[in-house]
Amino acid sequence: RRELGGLAAVKRDLVSARESLQQKQTIAHRYVLLRGHAVFDLMLRHLSESEYARFLEHLMPVFGDCYAAVPHLSLARVIAMYDAGALALVATGEDSAFANDDDGSIIVETEDGQIRVDHMIDARGQSPANISELAFPSLVGQMTDDPAPLASPFEISMSGLNNGRIFCLAIPQLLERHPFSQGLVECHELAGIAVEHLMEPAETESSVSA
Repeated sequence: RRELGGLAAVKRDLVSARESLQQKQTIAHRYVLLRGHAVFDLMLRHLSESEYARFLEHLMPVFGDCYAAVPHLSLARVIAMYDAGALALVATGEDSAFANDDDGSIIVETEDGQIRVDHMIDARGQSPANISELAFPSLVGQMTDDPAPLASPFEISMSGLNNGRIFCLAIPQLLERHPFSQGLVECHELAGIAVEHLMEPAETESSVSA
């Protein structure tokens, strides 16, 4: 796929995927990735910072092959638009830059030079962020712990908080150490952990979740 590249690789893979669907054939490596991320997720919180960084660099990209899956109909539409000349694919690269021009257009620095577009929709998803980057300065200023990654049960230790407890399940903050937390199943499980601890009897009278 890397050697073929672009929409040519997508066309080839779409034909193969449709054939395997019609034949009710399971693609082994995709199924392993689908099930394997749950196994890896069990041990991620036990890794040191250097071990976790190694996982993100070498193993996490492998799971992108599964998480980047797109419905066949959507792929067929993209290919049709490309073949009709209504769609172009441009590689921006890791060092790309985006800037607003005075006329309202967006200037994009790509691997092949600068291009200009009238509108831009950023659909790359959310990136991991530390809990200190929450958009609540007064809350962040009252945290008693170092800005370490969120961990179960996702409660934030606060100074001067006389009533209640604060739990954080914000996706960017979860992604810092829970890279597989964007699926509905995982969100349900993490929310269940927070709710279970939120409902436990406490010395304070109320709790707040964010």
